[in-house]
Amino acid sequence: MLVAETTNIKHNPSTPEALCRHIVSMFEWEDFETVLEPARGTGNFWRAIPSNVCRDWCEIQEGRDFFQYDKRCDTIITNPPFREEINGVRVNMVTRFLEHSMEIADKRIIFLMKMFVSLTPLRLSRYQANGWNMTRLKVFNIRAWFGRFSLVVFEKNKPSIIEWSTQSW
Repeated sequence: MLVAETTNIKHNPSTPEALCRHIVSMFEWEDFETVLEPARGTGNFWRAIPSNVCRDWCEIQEGRDFFQYDKRCDTIITNPPFREEINGVRVNMVTRFLEHSMEIADKRIIFLMKMFVSLTPLRLSRYQANGWNMTRLKVFNIRAWFGRFSLVVFEKNKPSIIEWSTQSW
């Protein structure tokens, strides 16, 4: 069971609360829109989500495993774990979170993540073939994390803002 396999997760420091509020303020939120925060952690994104939507959350440390979550939602917003060790193997969790999000979200996915850590041309092509395109990209400097992080938004059946090539050179 995935819950048992991932209980030794080492979380990064919390996403700064002011940054979460800023990111949430960048979007329009419809009344009764269903919004999932799949890696709630200390809850900074969770608390920033407006009260006019229907919110839900997952957090492995609290026994609510995102990979067991199968309800439909309109929007997913999170700062997903970067990498975890599962059964002795290092796993890219951003890709796992993004791909599971694409299975259950109907409208958009909003991720704060390390710059292009998981967005290869082949993955972008596969996502596009399933109706998901990157529609927004904003780079943030987060001093506490010593680097640049990207707000990446994927939306269902919207045009992509970027181009890529799957050809190897």
